[in-house]
Amino acid sequence: MNIKSITLKNFKRFTDLTIDLSVSPVLPKLVLLVGANGSGKSAVFDAFEAITQTRIVPYINTQYYLKNKQEKSEIHLEFENNEFTISILPTKDNLPVYSNSSIDFTPSFYGRSAVRYLPRLTRTNIQAIDVSKNLDKPNYYIDQDSRFENDLDTLMYEIMGTVFKGINVSDNQFVNDIHSFLARINDSLRRIFGDNETTSLKFISFLPPADGKPIQLIFQKGTSEVHYDVLSSGEKEVVNILFNLLVRVRHFPTSIYFFDELDAHLHTELQYNLLREVVEHWIPDDSQIWTASHSLGFIQYAKSSEQAAIIDFDNLD
Repeated sequence: MNIKSITLKNFKRFTDLTIDLSVSPVLPKLVLLVGANGSGKSAVFDAFEAITQTRIVPYINTQYYLKNKQEKSEIHLEFENNEFTISILPTKDNLPVYSNSSIDFTPSFYGRSAVRYLPRLTRTNIQAIDVSKNLDKPNYYIDQDSRFENDLDTLMYEIMGTVFKGINVSDNQFVNDIHSFLARINDSLRRIFGDNETTSLKFISFLPPADGKPIQLIFQKGTSEVHYDVLSSGEKEVVNILFNLLVRVRHFPTSIYFFDELDAHLHTELQYNLLREVVEHWIPDDSQIWTASHSLGFIQYAKSSEQAAIIDFDNLD
């Protein structure tokens, strides 16, 4: 599922904005939004989030989305074979009005807030969470995104549940995936951080919470084994993103993925490597990824890719 164009009217900081991606011969898999702070990059993600939010709560806070509080807002999306419109009325408790060009079509979105940094693991028990419906998402895109420990719990819960149920590995596709996830995570870490033994990062194992201690997520750096808690901020950001995609992508095979500040805490070269890794190895072929960034590494990757579009938000109303 790829967006051809998006139009925002009276939404957040925009009076009337259209991003048209159909001018390219092929719709891009990556859409990189760049521009100064406050230029409205994240407002596009707020539009995606508004569409998603209306499926979860009985009403949305219209005052958060409307630029002119007395007029309605409109979000219009054009896809390859469908169109989708949502109108947000200027009252607090009115449901949005949907208008679709085809029956039973509702676009699927999966987003990550920029506020997702987790300095240390703290949860001392495994929680069974159904991640397939993404109900643990933040309510607003400015809120803390705390899904990382849910991702770890999901992996641990399914592994332990399978073991104790005595399920044959050959009969359970997810267990087959679990057997290969260690290699997949480490392949990604190697492509992002490189092979230098002093700076490379390798995932070794994780242990369930016990004796009041949280999950033990263990890595190797050089000749040392280190816990997640003592990784650098940039390393934690990468681990957070990779484990999240490992757990969630299978539930969103055809979706619009959107990540705010995906490059947080990373050196320019690692920024380039991370975006390349996510686009080329994790986002499904039938999906599109949007990200907003100030990263030189992201811009360099987008300019070098034949499947990327760069949208400059400077000086837009």
